[in-house]
Amino acid sequence: MKLLLVIIVCLTFGTLACENDTQSREALVDLFREEKKLQCQLASMKDSIVTEWDNMNHMLESQLPPEMPAEEKNNMLKVRNSSLIRMFQSYEGLNEEVKSALDDLEQRDRKMAERLGELKQEIQRIESEKMLLLQKLQETNGNDAIEEINTLNQAILTENC
Repeated sequence: MKLLLVIIVCLTFGTLACENDTQSREALVDLFREEKKLQCQLASMKDSIVTEWDNMNHMLESQLPPEMPAEEKNNMLKVRNSSLIRMFQSYEGLNEEVKSALDDLEQRDRKMAERLGELKQEIQRIESEKMLLLQKLQETNGNDAIEEINTLNQAILTENC
C-alpha cells in the first residue's frame, strides 16, 4: 500500500513538474518573440529618424546661400540637432518653410526619443523575466535545457523583422 502511495505521489509531482517546465518554456518563447518585436520596432524607428534627417539635410542644402563657406556648410549638414542648427548664422537667412520643417522634425525627434526610452525599458523588463524563467528552468532541468532554449532564442532573434 505504501509503495502504491509513493508511486502516486511521484507521478503527481512529476506531472506537475513537467507542466511547469512546459509553461516556463512557453513563457520564454513568448518573451523571445516579444523581445524580437520590440527590437524590430527600435530598428524601424532608428531608420525612420535617419531618413527624416537625411531629407531635412537635403532641404537645408538646397536653401543654403552659395557664398556660404564650404566648411560651415558641411558642419551644418552634419549636425542632426535642431537647436544646434539654429546657432549657425546662416539659419536666419533660411526661408520659413525650411524653419518650419526643422521645428516639426524637432518635435518628431523628441517624441521618437521618448518612445525609444519606453521600448528600451520594456526590453529590460523582458530581460528580467527571461532571466527568472531561465534560472527556474536550469534548476529543474539543468544546462542542457538552457542550451536548447538559448538556441531557440537565437533563432527567433535572427528572424527578419
